[in-house]
Amino acid sequence: MREAGEITCYEERARELGMLVSLVNGAIYRIEEDDPQFSAVRSIVEELGPARAFVVVLLIALVSYRLPVRGEEWWSCLARLAEEEPPESLEPEDIEGFIEHFLKICGKSSMLTQRMRRIHRALKGAGGLIYMVAADIKSFPESLGKLQLSLARALGQRSDAKTIVFSIKMGYYVARAAGIDPHSLRGATTPMPVDSRVACLTYSSRLCDAPSYEKLISKPQQAQRAWEIVASESKISPINLDALAWRLGWIPRDIRSLEEARAKARELLSRYVGQDLAARLATELITRLCKRSKRAGSSPGTRG
Repeated sequence: MREAGEITCYEERARELGMLVSLVNGAIYRIEEDDPQFSAVRSIVEELGPARAFVVVLLIALVSYRLPVRGEEWWSCLARLAEEEPPESLEPEDIEGFIEHFLKICGKSSMLTQRMRRIHRALKGAGGLIYMVAADIKSFPESLGKLQLSLARALGQRSDAKTIVFSIKMGYYVARAAGIDPHSLRGATTPMPVDSRVACLTYSSRLCDAPSYEKLISKPQQAQRAWEIVASESKISPINLDALAWRLGWIPRDIRSLEEARAKARELLSRYVGQDLAARLATELITRLCKRSKRAGSSPGTRG
């Protein structure tokens, strides 16, 4: 019997879901393309060019926690600001000035000093590698692991910490918008950022049991390992799988009927795969609703 507060994840369940998700195949990349975050990043790349976009997006992803707005709004606001008031150059002072302006405008100055301190530490400790990848964006797939470790060291965090792996995910979005082949991430082991949506789908799909799905956010390692097994079985990297989990994860969290949640998931998935597979995925990925604990806030995840 699982003790109170314990998280238990299931390898066999992860393998089953991995085999099912493998049937999605190339549709995973179309799901990515329709991610509102990717749409915003594509606009940012068009406005700033790949190099400036990479530095800006990577650094802002590092401070995308406890957001004062939904994740979609956060990145859409950045896209608008990149068009209207872009940073003048790639010089660190221009980049930091632009990010501070963004945090005041789009972040409503929430935790401004703390966020800017984190940006400064990242540039000081990992800026050389960040700028090296920015100068040759096609090198991102082979630089991904080094970049993840460098950011973690600069910020004194675990390399699988939520904002560290989320910054890698958003860096990948810049690289993809700039033209790299998304298949180049096959074999990448960077884990998923377990935010509110991913935690909910992890719980809803019965990959993991926990007292509440929010528990998986504060202790994400077991959930990340479960998704790594799904990734291995499906031959889709965790970074690419993240788009599927994030696009679906709000459904069992925000819709209060299991039947309606499955119908909504089926509707979304049928845009990318056949009706039968969409129905199977909806049924297996959403097996229960995610009830919020009484102490939970409205949006505890990194991306809203």
